Amino acid sequence: FLHSVLSRSPPLCFALLFGGGTTVALKVLSAIEVERPSRNEDAKDTERLDLFYSSMYRASIFPRSLAEVAENGSLVHYSPYDSMGATFPGEIMTDSGFWDAYRTLYQLTALIHPEQYHKSIKGWLNAYKEQGWLPGWPSPGERGAMASTMQDCVIADAILRGDVLQDEGDVQLAYEAIRKNAFTVMPVGSKKGRAGLGDYIALGYLPEDGDNPNQVAGTLNFMLADYSIALAAQKLGEEEDAAALFKRAANWRLLFDKTATGGSVGVPGFLKAKFKNGSFVTDFDAFAWGGGNNEYTEASAYQYRFYVPHDPQGLAQAYGGGEVMCRALEEMMTTPASFHLGYWGLHHEQVEMARNCFGQYEHNNQPVHHVLYMAKGAGCPSLGQKWLRTTLDTAYGYKTGFSGDEDNGEMASWFVLTALGLYQLVPGSDYYEIGSPLFEEATLRLAGNATLSILAKGNRASTPYVGRVELNGEPLADLRVKYADLLRGGVLNFTMTSDAESAERFYRGRDKRLQP
Repeated sequence: FLHSVLSRSPPLCFALLFGGGTTVALKVLSAIEVERPSRNEDAKDTERLDLFYSSMYRASIFPRSLAEVAENGSLVHYSPYDSMGATFPGEIMTDSGFWDAYRTLYQLTALIHPEQYHKSIKGWLNAYKEQGWLPGWPSPGERGAMASTMQDCVIADAILRGDVLQDEGDVQLAYEAIRKNAFTVMPVGSKKGRAGLGDYIALGYLPEDGDNPNQVAGTLNFMLADYSIALAAQKLGEEEDAAALFKRAANWRLLFDKTATGGSVGVPGFLKAKFKNGSFVTDFDAFAWGGGNNEYTEASAYQYRFYVPHDPQGLAQAYGGGEVMCRALEEMMTTPASFHLGYWGLHHEQVEMARNCFGQYEHNNQPVHHVLYMAKGAGCPSLGQKWLRTTLDTAYGYKTGFSGDEDNGEMASWFVLTALGLYQLVPGSDYYEIGSPLFEEATLRLAGNATLSILAKGNRASTPYVGRVELNGEPLADLRVKYADLLRGGVLNFTMTSDAESAERFYRGRDKRLQP
């Protein structure tokens, strides 16, 4: 970098560098222009705009590039994965905790900063070539942190977007990398691949009496990653892989105990750990953080209660019907924010949930960030819309900031996407889910000079429900929109209402239900 700067003639001074940085920052932030805040309250409008653009800034600085420009003008990088510290050609990235970032960061970046998104994917593939595995939490090299290999979701999603990996060799390399995580069993204690994969393949889950922790959280993460990889395999004609992975992803039912309460009051039904013999753990506390034996990562069973984003309809059936699951979702939002000191002990996450959030909805940490988008699959989209708006207004503060861990741009990206009324529930899916937009008008500048206007005329605090939504005049009664259609631009037009039943009627009037 210093060579790149100092070799300029004349050399760049600090003032020029600072001015150039400001210009770049403004260009990045101008990818979305909020035309009109949704309330006629000057102070609140200003706060919401500040929150939006502060979040957009935060989302735009991750992941970071480690590449430099060589004397000959080519792009090179030091590799944190090479034991000799060698230099390699091309891009390399760092600072992306995939356990968090897979949920929102890359979905937002692909939409509004496609060049940065493409660069990031190429950088991760170079990391795979240099260490033989995709990194899970690089900072700058592999940290081996958190459960599962959620980088699989990001790379599978890139394969399926179609506009990212143009070279056939890159497509095959990307699939090779995620397939390796899904099928290669590593020794106990390895920081590469999936810990406990052998048990998972044999039993369908990580057992309570196995060699690995995060028995429930890790299993559920494996399943979502498997589902995303299966979608990529299906696209690439790898039908045998796709069938095996779809089957594995459906095994969440093995962990669902319809009768479990764990000390909770209301609708029973939780995802619980099992022993190798197939029996459930009996000493179950739904409010114990970490569970009794480190089964739940950075949360309790309550926060993992709906952790099946790839099958919301199936989960509703397991509960005994959509109406039952809708009651369970509402209870999560209204049950007091109490917690018990389980295996995990006391950490800042519990305190932040009680202090900054509502109910058992731990928005201060990532495992619940999909939950409110599950309501549609249960047949009660208005419930999700109501609480999405509540989250936007209460879990992000103008003075207090984020409600908890803003890991590598993920929580900021959730705010930006949800404020626009969009969210991808399943990485690799063709669709973004429709939520409850925050503003009356926002314009996205897309690739190829296309623009997308998101309109919600008359949107107010009292109108969180989607009475109708159309893309270029076509109703989206399934409350989701294809990513490819968004990229073509046009007008995404919302009719917002204070009438929850109106939102339910619009959804019930759809012509067909599609799978996620």
